[in-house]
Amino acid sequence: MITKVYGIIEGFSDRGVCLRVGGLVYEVMLMTVDRREMESTFLPGQPLELYTLHYIEGGVGGGNLVPVLIGFQKESDREFFQLFTKVEGIGTSNALRMLNAPIPRLARAIEDQDIKLLCTMKQVGDRTARKIVASMMGKMLPFLLVEDELPDGVPGGAGAEPVSKEEARWLRLREEAQIVLEQLGHSPNEARKLLDKAAEKQDSLQTLQDILDQVYGSK
Repeated sequence: MITKVYGIIEGFSDRGVCLRVGGLVYEVMLMTVDRREMESTFLPGQPLELYTLHYIEGGVGGGNLVPVLIGFQKESDREFFQLFTKVEGIGTSNALRMLNAPIPRLARAIEDQDIKLLCTMKQVGDRTARKIVASMMGKMLPFLLVEDELPDGVPGGAGAEPVSKEEARWLRLREEAQIVLEQLGHSPNEARKLLDKAAEKQDSLQTLQDILDQVYGSK
């Protein structure tokens, strides 16, 4: 099972992004919201890390069976996607097209039973929106407490003093960056030193990609 990829952007396809990993180029499918954001933010030649789902596309009754990778910028988005595709009548391909708004916003709409907002998703009418609410309501808290929707005073761990929303965001991004740098061949100690240097500009580093760009631009 492929759970994460890190590579260099070759370009964008109709359904996602093409990543060069070593000597291979993978087409990674993206949700509509992520593809729109990435295409306006990233350029070919830039590095990109994605959490992934790996599944086989094709009919059981015949035809070609094709392995497919779906990519997500955050692990929590992948978890939301897996819940979303369990809703009756929503398949994997449809879900990629439907999800055209940030996940925290959709999670809030589900918890608030905001049918009108859910109907702004592609191919979602009143009946489908009510199915989504019935299946997913009550399970959305983990997807609300991410990124800028983290409340002030989120604890930093058991017995720790409460930290601010910005401190919690930085600590989470730093942990993710540490893992990526070690996967790229840096020792834990070297990765920590690189991140300590990047931390000098932590106020301007809003995403994992920002941190990696700072690290490799300042080595």
